[in-house]
Amino acid sequence: MNKTEKIIEKIIGYINNTLAKKEMTEVKKMIKTNSEWRDLYNTLKVVKSESLPHEFQDMAVSLKELSIRMFRENFGKSDGKTTIGLPVYDSDLMPLPDGIRRADIGTRQLKFKFDNMDVELSLYPVSLKSYRLIGQVKGGLENGLVKLKGIHEFGEKLDCSNIFIFPQVPLDNYRLKIYDGRKLLGELTLEL
Repeated sequence: MNKTEKIIEKIIGYINNTLAKKEMTEVKKMIKTNSEWRDLYNTLKVVKSESLPHEFQDMAVSLKELSIRMFRENFGKSDGKTTIGLPVYDSDLMPLPDGIRRADIGTRQLKFKFDNMDVELSLYPVSLKSYRLIGQVKGGLENGLVKLKGIHEFGEKLDCSNIFIFPQVPLDNYRLKIYDGRKLLGELTLEL
């Protein structure tokens, strides 16, 4: 377990009030002094308040994994010029209710949050080694364009509803960049 995982584990323990008194004091101090961890604490606290006690316990593993990915991808990576998309939802990490199975094998829904826009992505398997990527940028773009860079490079203008489609994207790690005209508005990391 790395340092980030240990801190997230402590925040979940703090929320559940399962830490020793000394650790509770340390976590409380960390939450007061570190804005990123304070945001994570506030988010997890809302999730707990919105769920039944046993549901929060079931979601703890998924929340931990999502939190780890959020901070691995975004902590300290903004250069002040480009906004990095914060992953706020990944259907692969969230448990389904008891008795419910996924309708489609391999499909995935993702949501990313930026300062002034949101990006929603849907991935549908086309073959064993590629996905169809359908996305929508929610924010006021006049001349929207998205570029996907990895082993291959794709580019697509947004339609009138700010939707884009890449029909067949091979498995790889990608950077999705969102432009309004020539101005780069933000980018996000995408693992297929």
